[in-house]
Amino acid sequence: MAEWVKQKQPIPRISINVSPYQFRRSSIPALMLRLLSRYGLDAAKVMLELTESALVENIEQAQGFLLELKALGILLSIDDFGTGYSSLSCLRKLQIQELKIPQSFVIDIASSADSQAIAKTILLMAQTLGFSVVAEGIETAEQLDVLLGNGCEIGQGFLFAHPLTAEELIVRYGADVCPA
Repeated sequence: MAEWVKQKQPIPRISINVSPYQFRRSSIPALMLRLLSRYGLDAAKVMLELTESALVENIEQAQGFLLELKALGILLSIDDFGTGYSSLSCLRKLQIQELKIPQSFVIDIASSADSQAIAKTILLMAQTLGFSVVAEGIETAEQLDVLLGNGCEIGQGFLFAHPLTAEELIVRYGADVCPA
């Protein structure tokens, strides 16, 4: 992102996975502030992905960290939603903007009524709460069709691309991949 800022390239939203260990460290909000300042990054282009188990481990601490991160303008996502031990009541307390449908539900979504029902429930709940939803691990056109048919508008997975470096992203998709 910093290199793109120097090159005056448009910056896409970048998602960063944060491990439970990293999240428990009280320095995450301060670290993010330092990095945003040092590299001149727009906080609204940074999405931190946090596992639901890390968030519910110590809900009071998590609320404090999330409020600090949200105050910086950083976006927050619950990764692997529905696979941990959280209570739905926690969603009201957390300052998140996005839920992610785990690959474990996406992998057989085209053939499993249960996986379809879980994904649809996550989508409807997220829509009602004003969250966006990302489906992880989309590998087939059939999976994509089911997700699109249920209102999921954002997906990631090998169907779209394998992991790319920043340079490969620009070469492959051009500067248009990063709308201003």
